[in-house]
Amino acid sequence: MKKSRYIYIIILFIFSILDSHLWAQEKYNNCNQALQLCPYTSVSVNNIAANKTLCTDCEDDFSAKLCFSSNNSIWLKFITNEIGGDVQISLNNIVYKLKTNQSTNLQASILQSQVPCDASTYKAIGNCELNGATNFVLNASGLTAQTTYYIVISGALTAGNTLSAEATFDVLVEGTAIDRKTPSIAIAATKTTICSGEVLKLESTLTNCKDSSTYRWYRNDTLFAVSDTSSIETASIKNNDIIKVENDCYSTCSIKVSQETDPISVSSFIVDAGKDTTIFENSPIQLKGNTEGDTYYWIPTNHFKDNTILQPTVAPNKTITYTFFSKKGECTLSDDVTITVRTKNLIPPNTFSPNGDNINDTWEIPFLENFPDCEVKIYTRWGQPVFETIGYSYKKAWDGKYNGTMLDEGVYFFVINLRDDYVTEPIKGSLTLIR
Repeated sequence: MKKSRYIYIIILFIFSILDSHLWAQEKYNNCNQALQLCPYTSVSVNNIAANKTLCTDCEDDFSAKLCFSSNNSIWLKFITNEIGGDVQISLNNIVYKLKTNQSTNLQASILQSQVPCDASTYKAIGNCELNGATNFVLNASGLTAQTTYYIVISGALTAGNTLSAEATFDVLVEGTAIDRKTPSIAIAATKTTICSGEVLKLESTLTNCKDSSTYRWYRNDTLFAVSDTSSIETASIKNNDIIKVENDCYSTCSIKVSQETDPISVSSFIVDAGKDTTIFENSPIQLKGNTEGDTYYWIPTNHFKDNTILQPTVAPNKTITYTFFSKKGECTLSDDVTITVRTKNLIPPNTFSPNGDNINDTWEIPFLENFPDCEVKIYTRWGQPVFETIGYSYKKAWDGKYNGTMLDEGVYFFVINLRDDYVTEPIKGSLTLIR
């Protein structure tokens, strides 16, 4: 018998622990963490496991100013608009926590606090609910503009009970004192039809939007830009893209507003200048232009006998990029092709004089920079390597030194491997270092 009693006590203890964890105190159990209510937005709250902070002028020392004293109070708040007026605070869908000897009534009132949460500065506003068993409303009129008001709600402790009421319930604030103009945003594109690659300007306009945030721009619901200004420009629009702009209005109880464009029409057609190509200098090559446009031309114009031919022949003597333009209707599109020119006459100088007179102080090799992967090696007459590099230009040109020490006058030998598909044989020879 004793064993059964112990098991029963243990079970009650476990359930009490579980109950305390399931219903931990809410932050708004404290006045200085009062829950912000937003206009016309119902919010579910509870006073389960709430307590009271009671001392002289502490947050729950309001019994002398209200129709009830605190048992397990929670705190909510709201801010009036620019004109003030009336409010109605509705408590609905009250569901009490039922325990033996527990009350089932709520108490509530609206307070104005000159000093936040300092009971000595409280002022009761509107009606005071003493023992609300079911849904009820708090009413207040003539509220001051742009002022924070508090709502304190506590469970009643009615006669014959030992536990104060605990419940979950919905709270809704409405009325002229918290009315706000409905914000909106509009978006417009400077054009509804554009050419591929064309820069499009998008403009937005906010209405009734107090304390606006940054503008967020979406392409097909994917964020692509954030701006402080109401307009942006983009050249990345594709056919049938939909652009949306979004902003937040009101710093307290913010409202998100958004608007999107109709699908944007982007005109496009084939404009192809051909594949990038490598040639030897002055070798003729036919450009492979292709387009659906009605007219077309190439630039730079001085490289062509007739730059309006679709597939002209050119013979550049250095690397160059040609641009192919084509027009169809109102749209002009373009494409580039790069012709990389290799020289057949890559002849390294056979002397240089690193004597510090700034004349011929390094062994510079014209055109070698056109072969960025080239390998250059220099040896003494006895085959000892004194210089080696990958890639060669005037900045990397040999200055006649080995490990920072100037070498003696004399003949040296070089091997240049261009490492290029067009020139496979290495270039070999000798050079004379002169003081």
